[in-house]
Amino acid sequence: MEKSQLKINGGRYHNRKITCYVSDEMRPTGVRVRTVLFDWIRDILPGAHCLDLFSGSGILAFTALSWGASSAHCIDLDASNCQMIASEAKRIGAEHLKTECLKLPAPIMGDYDVCFIDPPFSDEGLCLELLNLCCSSFSNKTFIYFEWKSVITDNRFQVIKHKKVSNVYMHLLRVI
Repeated sequence: MEKSQLKINGGRYHNRKITCYVSDEMRPTGVRVRTVLFDWIRDILPGAHCLDLFSGSGILAFTALSWGASSAHCIDLDASNCQMIASEAKRIGAEHLKTECLKLPAPIMGDYDVCFIDPPFSDEGLCLELLNLCCSSFSNKTFIYFEWKSVITDNRFQVIKHKKVSNVYMHLLRVI
């Protein structure tokens, strides 16, 4: 499997490179999108507990830790992605990052301040399943970042911020 590197843009691990696997199914969040996202949430990250679903490279979790999050929990279906994330966390000293190999959607256990969701765009029904999961798993205090291929409109959520960057629609939501 081919490898690539992504650079953490800002915070404690600024300019550190994270190695990840490259595949047709994985679409790591680009630097422009990450810059906008972390500008949106930087003030709420210190001390936050974060969940990164469909974590792939883990770059969102690494960046959250870099900006002061207390912990990050990465969940991905691919065991090699989980192993790589764990290895990279150890390499850079991100001891508060844990990984779990799990098929999503699945019940979410834990109290999270921020949840990153960047699912494969190919599965149309997955978006609705994940929005349902958010409603059953998170309170109105959890910030939910959701990347999707189109605008998400769902009256169960408050849209805090949204933006289109290239072919990615960025949504910062909270359950109402």
